[in-house]
Amino acid sequence: MYEASLAEKSMTNQLRRFWKPVVIALSVAAGFYLTIEREGLNGLDIDVNSSSHADTGSPRAPYDLSQLRVLNRVILLAKEHYIDRSRIQPRQMLLSGLDYVQKQIAEVLVRHEESSPTVTVQVDTASRTFRLDDVDSPWALSFRFKEIFRFVQANLTSNDVDLRDVEYAAVNGMLHTLDPHSTLLVPDVYNEMRMSTRGEFGGLGIVISIRDQELTVISPIDGTPAARAGLRRMDRIVKIGEESTINMTLTEAVNRLRGPPGTTVQVWIMRRGWTEPRRFDLQRAIIHIESVEARMLEGNVGYVRIKNFQGNTYEDLQQHLGELRAQGVRGLVLDLRNNPGGLLEQAVQVADAFLTSGTIVTTAGNSNEERDEKFAQAEGTEPNYPMVVLVNGGSASASEIVAGALKNHDRALIVGERSFGKGSVQNLYDFDDGSALKLTIAQYLTPGDVSIQSVGIVPDIEVDAMIASRDRVDLVPTPAFLRESDLQAHLTHANAAEDTNPTRVLRFLQEREEHPEGPGHPGGNRRDEEDDEEDPEAFKMDFEISLSRDILARATRSDRRELLSEARQLLDRREADELAKLARELGRLGVDWSGGTDDGASEVAVTATIGRRGEEIPAGEEFRLRVTVQNRGSKTLRQLRAITKSDNPVLDDLELVFGKLGPGQSRTWEVPSKVPRDMPTRIDQVELTFGEQHGHVPPPTELRVKMLGLPRPAFEYGVHLADNVRGNGDGRIQPGEQVTIYVAVKNTGAGRSYETQANVKNLSGEGVLLRAGRFQLDDMRPGETRRGSFTIEVLPAFDGREFKLELSIADTDLREFIAEQLVFPVGGETSAVTAEDRVVAVRSDTEVRESAAQGARVVGRLATGSTVRSMGRSGALL
Repeated sequence: MYEASLAEKSMTNQLRRFWKPVVIALSVAAGFYLTIEREGLNGLDIDVNSSSHADTGSPRAPYDLSQLRVLNRVILLAKEHYIDRSRIQPRQMLLSGLDYVQKQIAEVLVRHEESSPTVTVQVDTASRTFRLDDVDSPWALSFRFKEIFRFVQANLTSNDVDLRDVEYAAVNGMLHTLDPHSTLLVPDVYNEMRMSTRGEFGGLGIVISIRDQELTVISPIDGTPAARAGLRRMDRIVKIGEESTINMTLTEAVNRLRGPPGTTVQVWIMRRGWTEPRRFDLQRAIIHIESVEARMLEGNVGYVRIKNFQGNTYEDLQQHLGELRAQGVRGLVLDLRNNPGGLLEQAVQVADAFLTSGTIVTTAGNSNEERDEKFAQAEGTEPNYPMVVLVNGGSASASEIVAGALKNHDRALIVGERSFGKGSVQNLYDFDDGSALKLTIAQYLTPGDVSIQSVGIVPDIEVDAMIASRDRVDLVPTPAFLRESDLQAHLTHANAAEDTNPTRVLRFLQEREEHPEGPGHPGGNRRDEEDDEEDPEAFKMDFEISLSRDILARATRSDRRELLSEARQLLDRREADELAKLARELGRLGVDWSGGTDDGASEVAVTATIGRRGEEIPAGEEFRLRVTVQNRGSKTLRQLRAITKSDNPVLDDLELVFGKLGPGQSRTWEVPSKVPRDMPTRIDQVELTFGEQHGHVPPPTELRVKMLGLPRPAFEYGVHLADNVRGNGDGRIQPGEQVTIYVAVKNTGAGRSYETQANVKNLSGEGVLLRAGRFQLDDMRPGETRRGSFTIEVLPAFDGREFKLELSIADTDLREFIAEQLVFPVGGETSAVTAEDRVVAVRSDTEVRESAAQGARVVGRLATGSTVRSMGRSGALL
């Protein structure tokens, strides 16, 4: 028997150990999302070959943190090549780097008062103060980090900390002070980036995701090993090789499924209707990543979507355009929505495919960087058919270069939403350890030397969706995307475009079944199992594509301005149709949305209430904002509406509609919403502002709303391991045994738990197989203890001396977490165990050990006179 009580451990230390990696992971993930997912590389002269400077999967040699192997080179490159030297502030970079380290490493604490000339670093129980006031140059920054890293390395006793991670965290903290896109890509992330930008990799040909906490096939790619073997959408991958996928992350699963072409991997699949998983032996092959898709729409209008700009994008585009020309294409929709960017050179080639001459993009760096201008060539240019380019807030960087070039040369009409606004260029500098620095070295300018930095590409025709239902009204467009201008420390440019107004705005009524379920809007449709059966990559004829097709099908000219002029009547008709739809939909809800002549101003009385208990709303409860308006004047008001503004996102952008309001009439509208369970106690001011067809609005109304946070649970737990099911019962783990880990979880906090789950994750790779990895702990009252179990099999081939698991308890509603690594010894001499069931009296104070082995760890004590039930006996009877 192996037992370990964690209840005596400091809850503070446990929470710090779990939350620091979570905080840094979320912070870094946000940066990587903009770097990899949202923008791609966007650099100059980027090496995307498949070689690696270091084998990141092999055991690492001891690392001397004080050598500053990565940090010193980052400082040198930033000093020489960063676009804005004034942003290099050594003192701030030091403090930010230390902050990232303390978020990454649980044993490190950093204390600094804002005006203090010193900073104190604590590692476990050791503490030392370092000067800040003399950190006034890049080299002083390097020297001070060297001192601090020596101290950290000397006092960091945990074997679980890789010192490289300390340096990586410090570097990313420094770079965080420069701009949102300069970052250090750690080896595995850099490897993934190079793989994605090449456009191919060794793998199986499946898109996977985590669905309902299970590793799930989203779609097999035609012609790949997975498709040929018969894998299907929504298959569950329960095991990869000899390793269970229970609680395996998506990144871990991808790393195990990918590999050199020609090698084989076993996957065990569970499918709806099967009673047991089945084994598939799949041989990896080169998987071509499609970044371009195309089809012909009605009216001989071609449709091309570019998902991102990778190494084969231009080549794939040429192939698709050739097929469309063969079918008689007379106009083209180029869809760049949600295209995060990618390789600059590919973006230039794509834009050049549609332009005969002129500047495509100019990159301008600091004084040491040359101005580089890319020009279009007439050779290989597509026929001069009319074009529409679709963009939205997810169109960034390289996609903005293409859209900006085609717009500024009047080659294409831009339709959609304002784009992301990333006008900076990054270069990659790869390091010997397999990491790489992505550093902002320039900003790019669209033709005419216009910067879109923090502004984006403004569409000629802005398209906004409207929603009208009893539970949710959305007539005023709300930004759906985080943009460059929203990011901390974003760059600016003196030549940034000033005109941010589209030529035309067209709003359309979103169909009821398309209503997204947003936070605070319970009226949205919820995902169900049928939604999971839809292919997320499948083509959908949405409003923007339909509108673009109709514009191009009627077009006789290709010039952007002439194309917009020709589309005027179509846009007028579409606008009238959509407003009529809106009026009909609101009419079903009892709102007269008809317009009319201006009768003049009229006095309006407003009454607003919120919540079920006046204006005090407990977290986790639904509430309704109820507003009544009364026309006390003699004039009729039309299309009267209101919207809330608040710092609290739950209370912000709630829309109410009242419509036509004649003299003496009253109208009431209610908006339902819900306070998240993890909302802390807070008091917010809510301002209710009004709109009316002719601008006759009552003054704003203010409400004061108090939300009451819930008392929080806190978790302590103990574990007990038993090998008496498929083991010899000696309390020790030998290869080939199946053991059960029993977990007792106690809520020691002041509040109950809600959606709570215990999870165990294998940290030892193949040879340790999870048979069950989670159990629910919902609705635990304060002081209550719940018990569950996990089943682990240590395979006969396992040759390690121990295996590690991570046990975590998480209330996902309240965001309360605790996690701990558990280490179990494996092997050792076996002892014969005789089963019995009897009560044993303790004759004197006795130690309880984790197993029957001599010298086994003490896990508890029994007092003289106590009694225990004996389940088995090993060795002589005492």
